[in-house]
Amino acid sequence: MSTERRLSIMKQLFMTYPNVSAGPETIAMYLRLTGDIPEDALQVAIDQCISCCKFLPTIAEIRETWLTATLPAVRGWAEAWDEVQQQMRKVGYVGTPRFSDELTERVVKSFGWRTLCASENTSTDRAQFRDMYTQLANRQHEVSRMLPATKELALKANAVPRLTDGEL
Repeated sequence: MSTERRLSIMKQLFMTYPNVSAGPETIAMYLRLTGDIPEDALQVAIDQCISCCKFLPTIAEIRETWLTATLPAVRGWAEAWDEVQQQMRKVGYVGTPRFSDELTERVVKSFGWRTLCASENTSTDRAQFRDMYTQLANRQHEVSRMLPATKELALKANAVPRLTDGEL
């Protein structure tokens, strides 16, 4: 992404809020902390913020707008549990289930497929599935909001789990 184009996008932001005095240091910080956002997506996020924010949006608001528009939606735990129940009926105890998302697969793996299928306490299993799914989904959301350097640091420190080969 060209520095000139990124600077032009940021100038649009600061020109829209004429009562804000943004010095070179402020602009440099906005540029640095939005550097991982692709140019076209940055323009869209800035436009969206300008259309909704009464006051100059913070870097966090710009990043959240970008992430909200680009991250795939995580389905709710109830929909995931329904898929688990369908797989139980379809493939049974000895079969190999196939899930449409990695999050469901991770939760089922932590239970153990055969253990889950053989359980006679569906209410407890459902509640535990809900708690585990929600916890993992929340953690996945937190990680997705991290700056690239922060993700890298967290991975090196084993502070965040890898979902698939090298991905968070």
